[in-house]
Amino acid sequence: MIQITLENKKIQKVEKGQTILDYLKKKTPEKELKKYLAAYLDNEVVHLSHKLKKDHSIKFVTISDLEGLRIYQRSLVFVLILAVKELFKKKERLQVLHSISGGLYCELEIGEPITNEILSKIKKKMADIIKKDIPFKRAVLDYEDWIEVFAKQGSQDKVDLAKYILSPALSLYSCSWLKEYFYGALVPSTGYLKEFDLKYYPPGFILRHPSQTSVDKIPEFIDQPQLFKSFNEYERWGDIVNVST
Repeated sequence: MIQITLENKKIQKVEKGQTILDYLKKKTPEKELKKYLAAYLDNEVVHLSHKLKKDHSIKFVTISDLEGLRIYQRSLVFVLILAVKELFKKKERLQVLHSISGGLYCELEIGEPITNEILSKIKKKMADIIKKDIPFKRAVLDYEDWIEVFAKQGSQDKVDLAKYILSPALSLYSCSWLKEYFYGALVPSTGYLKEFDLKYYPPGFILRHPSQTSVDKIPEFIDQPQLFKSFNEYERWGDIVNVST
């Protein structure tokens, strides 16, 4: 047995080798379980599949924490990527560009203009993926194996990215058949992402989600046209001078 020290300073004994999620399942009512998205383990954010191997201090992360909000966003982006790829069969180019109006502004190239009808199809596919409660599985691979995985998947952007990551081992996440790289933890499974919306915002759309102050529902949309204009001008200037934004 090992000991964990909770945020309230209480000390509990747990079985060595069990995951943080296993611990939560034993101690948390089922209806409350999915509010815990990740954990700080000795001040390091980890996925809930992390195994407890020694004494630790632990603090659970919810969407009311800034890190919890980022975890929810990253996980939702993975579901968006998976939905788009399944709908458009590798004919797509999805870009998640910046935060705006309490969400993430995205642009999608599929050979035709984005419409509310197309967004409705994507939203339905995302809802189906979330309903299936598919696990997000984390793995750590050797540098060469990591490149091989993404090369076989046809993810040239990840292969190119590896040139700039100075590490002998790299992590990746998988959900269903798709593998992706994210810098940071994800939620345990798609079923944690109950609340989301896609709002048409020409020429793209906004991926909307709960906030730190509205954890159970998506807050009211507040348009920020001047901020959006500034972001777009910055991105266009980056293209002109050949700077990646």
